[in-house]
Amino acid sequence: MTSSVGCIAACRVPSGTHRAAAAFTALRSPIDCRASSYATFTPEDIYAINPKSNVVSCKVPANLPKNFPRFTDFLFEKTERFSDRDVLVCSQSGRKLSHSQLRHEARAFGSRLVEREILKNKNDSLSIVCPNSIEFAISFFGTIAAGGVISPTNPVYVKDELAHNFHLAEPKGVVTTSAQLDAVLEAIDLLGSKNTIGSVIVTDIATERDLKHKFRIPQGVKILPWGEFNGQTSSNAMVKGADSFSQDDLVVLPFSSGTTGLAKGVHLSHKSLAANILQMSCPGMSNIQEHEILVGLLPFFHIYGMNAILGFGIYHGGTNILLEKFEPSALLNLLLKYEPTLFHLVPPILNFLARSPDVKEEHLASLKTITCGAAPAPVTVINELIKKFPGMTASFQEGYGMTEASPVTHWIPYGCKNFGSCGGPLPDTRSAIRDVSTDKFLGSNKNGEIVVQGPQVMICYHKNPSATADTLTEDRWLKTGDIGYYDDKGFFYVVDRVKELIKVKGLQVAPAELEDILHKHPSLSDAAVVGIPHDKLGEAPRAFVVPKMGSDGKPVDVDPVNVQKMVEEHVSEHKYLAGGVEVVESLPKSLTGKILRRQLKADYLKKLEGKD
Repeated sequence: MTSSVGCIAACRVPSGTHRAAAAFTALRSPIDCRASSYATFTPEDIYAINPKSNVVSCKVPANLPKNFPRFTDFLFEKTERFSDRDVLVCSQSGRKLSHSQLRHEARAFGSRLVEREILKNKNDSLSIVCPNSIEFAISFFGTIAAGGVISPTNPVYVKDELAHNFHLAEPKGVVTTSAQLDAVLEAIDLLGSKNTIGSVIVTDIATERDLKHKFRIPQGVKILPWGEFNGQTSSNAMVKGADSFSQDDLVVLPFSSGTTGLAKGVHLSHKSLAANILQMSCPGMSNIQEHEILVGLLPFFHIYGMNAILGFGIYHGGTNILLEKFEPSALLNLLLKYEPTLFHLVPPILNFLARSPDVKEEHLASLKTITCGAAPAPVTVINELIKKFPGMTASFQEGYGMTEASPVTHWIPYGCKNFGSCGGPLPDTRSAIRDVSTDKFLGSNKNGEIVVQGPQVMICYHKNPSATADTLTEDRWLKTGDIGYYDDKGFFYVVDRVKELIKVKGLQVAPAELEDILHKHPSLSDAAVVGIPHDKLGEAPRAFVVPKMGSDGKPVDVDPVNVQKMVEEHVSEHKYLAGGVEVVESLPKSLTGKILRRQLKADYLKKLEGKD
């Protein structure tokens, strides 16, 4: 990848700020990240490469406390002075919740979970199967405040996927909506004698009479209306054992991406979540100020939405404007009506902003920062967005991370224009490139597996010691499974997934490299490359491409041979699209924008079998 490195803007730490690192009260002071307080750094100033160990670190200190409190205390104590400000606004219904109301309603919800004995003991968990909503936040923080564990799950999952996650997390209760209730109950039924769920709380019914039709309810399971759990209470009931608190206690049990196999529960602690918010808030990492307005579109069940948007926004007294799912007209209306300042997105939404004729400059006029994560952002698309809106003042930042790291490990510093890079390690994070054959750390500009070490890294995989041993080294280096490299200035670049590399005559081919070339084709709006079996080559790259829409509203014609020839102009022979080019209407992607290459390959092979 080629890139141009701009200057990096970083905050001066005001005299006396963060001096008392061990005292949590010091964290209640706002971090001044206004542009006027920035000092100019070059890339050489902000990242350090140790020439002996080949480990890259950030020179900006995070000044983390020695001991973190419960995650809800970490957030709520910081936001007491934002009490009357809206924290959550539903863009569709207009419903609002202030910071003060969230604190009170969350604690009331948690107390009622304990009083009704849905949660009894430390480490008892509650699963949330909901889209982004006010009820999601109340359930999430209420469970934590009561000393319980939260296990969020994708609300579009079908019964088999839900049953798998329920089996791993062993929740005592589930919070869901009437739209997901059938799937939840069917999943419980599938578990049979292994079921641990006794109660299902439905967020969009106030009383049992509000249920619109009868459900087949498994024996021993109660359906409870949300109306029995909301509202004020003077109780602060907590589960047994909650007083024996440790910052390393399990608090959230999300699931790692299922794109590389069955989902695994990830043990995230109070410390890992809180530390990551402070790392992202450090001078130079962002220009976050109090009272930002955030776009709450990315799913909160996923760690990106959960901590980098919901938690990060709350900590800084921000307002999250909620949107349940990506729907173009609804998103554009939100941007105009609420004038958000921070927009966290994924590559498919970036692609929409850059290439949809419906997106005008006024839609992005209020934004200070656009942050892209979950998958590499094509440089071509970033440049298209900048060219399309020359008057746009928003800074573009790309980050990198994973569920196992709460989630952010690398981030482009605020004001840097090193497009194509995911930045360097966050403060108090160390990163290196591991040779997958020898386990040695490599120097700059050499491809290997990205590994990270820091306070945001998970404790372990839940009840899965073998998977933990495969992913975490004894000295707690996290193997990300991503192939990448860092340049001479400490900026990292993601090349591809370890398991998605294509082997052509024993030579490695990165799908992302070919996809980046395909994104430059004037007739294509999207592209994905997978390896398919080949008699002579072992594997061959095959491209699946989506045409752009023409002015008549129809897809433009795409010549597969022309596409192959274009790629051949930019790569060596073993990277040619010898597996062919297939024109498709759309590509399968996860909710966070990752291309589901495994599904593409499986569908292709299935079609191939049908022809035999």
